Amino acid sequence: MQIILTGANGQIGKEIQRKFAQDTSSELHLMPFDRASLDITNEQSIQSCFEKFRPNLIINAAAYTAVDRAEQEKELCYAVNFEGCKNLANICDKFDIPLIHLSTDYIFNSEKQSPYTETDLAAPLNIYGQSKWQAEETIRQHVSQHIILRTSWVFSSFGQNFVKTVLRLAKEQSIFRIVDDQIGCPTSASDIADVIYQIISHIKNSSAKNVPWGTYHYSNSPAVSWYEFAHAILNCFHLKKEELVPISTAEYQTLAQRPLYSVLDCQKIGNVFGIEQNSWYDALKILYQENVLYKASQ
Repeated sequence: MQIILTGANGQIGKEIQRKFAQDTSSELHLMPFDRASLDITNEQSIQSCFEKFRPNLIINAAAYTAVDRAEQEKELCYAVNFEGCKNLANICDKFDIPLIHLSTDYIFNSEKQSPYTETDLAAPLNIYGQSKWQAEETIRQHVSQHIILRTSWVFSSFGQNFVKTVLRLAKEQSIFRIVDDQIGCPTSASDIADVIYQIISHIKNSSAKNVPWGTYHYSNSPAVSWYEFAHAILNCFHLKKEELVPISTAEYQTLAQRPLYSVLDCQKIGNVFGIEQNSWYDALKILYQENVLYKASQ
């Protein structure tokens, strides 16, 4: 199976490559592309890539993820998150191949104070969330064979993310403030890559009509606030916790409004694919161990 991966340089893209590198069989051939090698906002670039490599499946991990900056760069955000996704959807429809697409908990608005299911109505609060929701809609309209995987609060050893920000602040500042009234589920990019691998394995071993296409949620557990997550990060990395000060969203003004509650209900993916939620704290411990090994090798 020939698989094109977009967004190869992102957190999830890099973890997908690491996961597929562990597959010693020759049945799954991953072809990673970053923006320089495949610009999904350019239809001709996509067309040429498809005609050259003739993939059997696409993983779209390419995304504009700067939530606050998106409020000022709406056109760029929509170009990547919506137009780029629409281009991929059209080409998948043309070549009749499946599309696996990464989406977000930020399509919800926090009015529901219990975990969001796949059928709950979307009501994004910011430009980023709006662009991701419209991308989902265009996939549903154009690609019958699709998996939309919504996830949340992604972290890894790659790129920029909350874990790395907290570790940096702990070294640079004696006191730093973290929002304590936004609740969600931190999720390891490595675990997301594993979920995608399991879904692709299911697709490979099934006929198209027997694959349970559709929208799914996956996040780690349990649900926490950003403050609680920061506290756990410092604890896991054996750093001082006295610097942390809990504050409200109202005290920490940002360009983009964020949902106060965006916990995802992940029962469906467990019932359909047998995929269970892992602990984000276990994933943190793995990051800590990798960090120790990296420092020891220097």
